Amino acid sequence: MLTCVSRKVISWVLVIGLLSGNPVWGADSGQVIGKIIVSSGASSGGVILPSGGTILADDLLSTAKGGRALVEFSPTTRAALAEDTAVRFRQSEGALVAEVSLGTLVAERRESAGLVVETPEYKVEPADHGKALYLVAMLPDKSTVVAARYGQVSITEVSSGESYLLAEGEYAQIPPLSAGAPQRRGQQSPQAAQAAHGKINKPWRIGRLSHAASVAIVALIVIGAALAIALPIALEEEKPVSPVTP
Repeated sequence: MLTCVSRKVISWVLVIGLLSGNPVWGADSGQVIGKIIVSSGASSGGVILPSGGTILADDLLSTAKGGRALVEFSPTTRAALAEDTAVRFRQSEGALVAEVSLGTLVAERRESAGLVVETPEYKVEPADHGKALYLVAMLPDKSTVVAARYGQVSITEVSSGESYLLAEGEYAQIPPLSAGAPQRRGQQSPQAAQAAHGKINKPWRIGRLSHAASVAIVALIVIGAALAIALPIALEEEKPVSPVTP
């Protein structure tokens, strides 16, 4: 009798879980948080992921040489991975987070919410409401590139909590081990900023996005096209910012 009742209870729990559209067990680690729209050379845990597959919380999604992936998290939030990229997606305090450990990620937000992109040293997220399209890349030389195609983007240094507001149409190239975010003019002198960190920093470079880079970023997020640009080359009109921007 107890066995029969137990089976009925389990059956009803499963039915309720299916009707609600949410997993009953393992909601933290097994929750579906995204759907793969485009997949070419993309895998998770060594398993090739096809287009139409799903992304679970804490999944590490990676792309091979020549590969790419386009993931939709909601009708208003998407992310695209270029080749040779590794990103772990997770939920943190109600926010969707993408941890980039290698390569290039483009994130799109059409309305509210969106994707917080983290690297070991920086946190990148939209600074405005409404549409946002931004790129975060960790290059082979360990430098970080952030680009704002649409909307302003906030770049926060994790260790110091200092932030820099990147304007729409601009990019920032951050050298490895650069300490402290640049300050806007009138806030702090370069000498004071360097002294505060105890050393002379390599400058950030702030520039305008080239037409080629802008088109490639949009193509990657819209149709999952290959990111056919070399970032350090295609990003043009560089100007040193250490740590004051005009």
